[in-house]
Amino acid sequence: MTLKQATNSTSGAQPRATLGQIVDVRLSSVDKKTKVGEIPVRLCNYTDVYNNNFIKADMDFMAATGTDREVENCTLYADDVVITKDSEKDDDIGVPALVRENIPGLVCGYHLAILRPNPSKVDGAYLFYALGTKEAQHQFHSFANGITRFGIRKSDLSLVEVPLPPIPEQRAIAHILGTLDDKIELNRRMNQTLEAMSRAIFQDWFVDFGPVRAKLEGRDPYLPPELWDLFTDDMVDSELGEIPEGWEVGVLSDIVELLGGGTPRTSVPDYWDGEIPWYTPKDAPGTSDVFALATERSITQAGVDNSSTKILPAGTTVISARGTVGRLACLGVPMAMNQTCYGIRGKSGYPDYFTYWGVENSVNGLQTRTHGTVFDTITRETFQMAETVLGPHPVVHAFELTIGNLMNRIRENLKESRYLAAQREAMLPKLISGEITTVA
Repeated sequence: MTLKQATNSTSGAQPRATLGQIVDVRLSSVDKKTKVGEIPVRLCNYTDVYNNNFIKADMDFMAATGTDREVENCTLYADDVVITKDSEKDDDIGVPALVRENIPGLVCGYHLAILRPNPSKVDGAYLFYALGTKEAQHQFHSFANGITRFGIRKSDLSLVEVPLPPIPEQRAIAHILGTLDDKIELNRRMNQTLEAMSRAIFQDWFVDFGPVRAKLEGRDPYLPPELWDLFTDDMVDSELGEIPEGWEVGVLSDIVELLGGGTPRTSVPDYWDGEIPWYTPKDAPGTSDVFALATERSITQAGVDNSSTKILPAGTTVISARGTVGRLACLGVPMAMNQTCYGIRGKSGYPDYFTYWGVENSVNGLQTRTHGTVFDTITRETFQMAETVLGPHPVVHAFELTIGNLMNRIRENLKESRYLAAQREAMLPKLISGEITTVA
């Protein structure tokens, strides 16, 4: 299959249809508070849709209960499109997600609407992509109404229009865009595995002291000889319990330095929309993504020069210190950050990835040592009280080399996924509008 630029005479020539003509619109009455009946179900809720393009079996769904009629009416099936129908912001109305597979017991949550395609008129995957265009989103937002909370009525949902080329063309468009999304999903799953591997190695070496305990128990080596020989073969008592002989107990501030951030004056336009990413906690990556590569807002060099923020090098660990305390990121590119975060750099020879995993392992402890009355906060004193086991430098640097390829692969997968997502966003409106046509 190839793509072809449409001629002026054919561009935009495909017919249009309203949702009321091509789908069965269903509104849900099931939510996590529903207690009627005894049928256990899994709930696809607002955040599942808002944060994901696709609804899949491996997602963490809420438990709920409902009556026979509620469950029957709101059960989700493969090729259903689910959209957000009410929210505190009108811009959050009409966010679509595609149910990619049949998931037993999954029902649609209260703040969502089900669009069940008529298969003779519209392909479910095509409909999902068509509803994601700016043109469709504008229609959703124009229908949203409310004061403190916005919503869209079922009758108005039925009036939203989408281009409707023939079914074979719809499927071809969905295949092209879906291929890009499949690769993005593959990268996501790969990153989950790579992150879990990195986490497991840190846990084994620096928390469980696996190689040392294996030597004590006379087990066979499970690391290459050059790594195995770095570990002692005895444990000693300490204030944190048994630790390897020759290792020490200290606090996080022994091995890291903290860097502060700041916000350029928002009233000065010359400080904003520049080339320097400006990190805030909302830019934190998902757990398995580890790296922050882009930010919602950016600043100029003048913004850096005239505020307390500074440009942090790639590899810096960033932790949110107020609000949602303890959200972590490893910077994939140089960035500045705001004052609600700390930048964390290893000192005394402790390298970047070890610093990230050392802080990540300590996050639960940091959260229990937060200070403040209005907001829970992490302060510099928090790091001075957070006890940790200090591994010797040869072991630490061997760890850095061991997981370096894993961490770098996570970062490259994220970069590739960002590029693929940009390609998809560029192609989406052109394919849906007919500006680009598929040629078998």
